Amino acid sequence: MKYLLLVISMVFVFSSNVYAGRMTDEWKLTIKKDYAGVISKLKDKSGKTAEAYYLLGKAYYEKGDNIKAAEAWKEALRITKNNKSKSKWDFLWPPKSLRTKKLTGKKKKKIYEKFKSQFEEVKGAAQSELKNSAKANARKADTKRIDAKRNQAKAKKATAKANAKSEAIKDKHKVADRKLKVAQTKANMAKNRRNSRAGNRVRHSGGGSTTGAIIVFLIILAIIIFVVVKGKAVRGGGVPVRSRRRVGRYDIYYNDDIFDMGPFWYDGIYFRNERDYYNQYGRHYTNRMYADGYDEYADQYEQEAMQDLDEVDRMNDEILDDVDDRERYRNEAADANYDADMDNADADEYDNESRYDNEDSAEYDEASDAFNDEPEFEDEEDEEDEEW
Repeated sequence: MKYLLLVISMVFVFSSNVYAGRMTDEWKLTIKKDYAGVISKLKDKSGKTAEAYYLLGKAYYEKGDNIKAAEAWKEALRITKNNKSKSKWDFLWPPKSLRTKKLTGKKKKKIYEKFKSQFEEVKGAAQSELKNSAKANARKADTKRIDAKRNQAKAKKATAKANAKSEAIKDKHKVADRKLKVAQTKANMAKNRRNSRAGNRVRHSGGGSTTGAIIVFLIILAIIIFVVVKGKAVRGGGVPVRSRRRVGRYDIYYNDDIFDMGPFWYDGIYFRNERDYYNQYGRHYTNRMYADGYDEYADQYEQEAMQDLDEVDRMNDEILDDVDDRERYRNEAADANYDADMDNADADEYDNESRYDNEDSAEYDEASDAFNDEPEFEDEEDEEDEEW
């Protein structure tokens, strides 16, 4: 009894091993033409065998999805190509448990040739799609690289503008500094002249009788001198010299006494002394006229200093505008460089996609190598019923 049970167990195990791994349920759905059911069971199944990929591809093929059929059958052939067993094509027909008769070698060959033809059909469609995709991605990559070059040129131009602004800012800083120093110098000159006049007016407190006597004496002395030197003055010795001469700043009283300190300027004309002025205008040049004229020069220096300061302010405003422009150009350059980097990155991605498409297309040709060695199929004992 024990031996009988052992034999029955061995037969059961042997039978299980014979049909182990076959997709019986999926084949039943395929025979019933329930292709949606096959796809549902196998689409997300991990560790697929050649038989699983074949049935999945057949389901897609019967539903008209040649691309997915090609992808599935490519994997089935990739696995089969490395299989050296004589039964490596057995996944093309249902397991014996689902058949009533044996398959002949001729029938097996017919099923094999049909699958080969169907694969070449879907392979052509898949490769055509992949090649078109590769070309499209290559064109996109070229376009992105052109965009990158444009952005790089834009960045270079903006950087050049920013650098030019930097040079302009430096030059304007130098000019503004010079003008500021000139303005400060003129302001100091005006201040000194005003201080000089203020001291002269404070000194004005001298007595009237003494001053009058001095005036009478000077008038008499001037008449004598006038008579003596009149001839020389007429001959040109007293003609005002208009060339630029150096004069000093005199310490005088602020009054109407005749000016007798030395050479001076009046209305832009240089005079060696008061006598030359008298000969020119027929009137005397006084201390008060000298002080007032000196103060006019102070006003002029002060006005020029203010004008220079206004010019410095204007240039500082221009410098601030240039700084803003430079910052804007730098930002434009940074943005353009960033866009160029992104364009190059996109171009690299499109190039990779194009390469992947070409590699996937080549994989179909490699999968077809599984058909290179024409198999010899042996007859099973009885003719197969073709109803399945």
